[in-house]
Amino acid sequence: ADAEQPQPVEDFLFKGERLDCKKKIFGEGFFLFDGYWKENENAGAEKERGKSKTSNLKKEAAIRRIKNEDCLDGWEDVADKLVKDNLNHNNILRVFGYEEDVANGWRYFALEPYSATLYEYCDGEYDGAMPNESQVLYQF
Repeated sequence: ADAEQPQPVEDFLFKGERLDCKKKIFGEGFFLFDGYWKENENAGAEKERGKSKTSNLKKEAAIRRIKNEDCLDGWEDVADKLVKDNLNHNNILRVFGYEEDVANGWRYFALEPYSATLYEYCDGEYDGAMPNESQVLYQF
């Protein structure tokens, strides 16, 4: 009697091997979208537990889209270093990875999700938790 309802299909702007970029814009950013970054099979905790067959694990991500010609020379070295070094600081967004849409001339960067930009904070649009002013200046 109760037929299974099909799951809604997500509408993607770009689907790469490891990066899925939704058409839904994240916040009010320019060329910033919601999406997913897929970890390699057997990555992270799954690898540590010794499981040999795991599916790709999807992480929610903020996806930044940049035209190929707007990237400076050496961009790939910088991006690879950010991904490889896996910076761990409260005030620095992690870069999960990136993919290129060569046919359409775009590069997509998967970033750790965040709640506001520095511009939104300075413009008074962000009212979430922040450290006190002296701590912000010290960290800056």
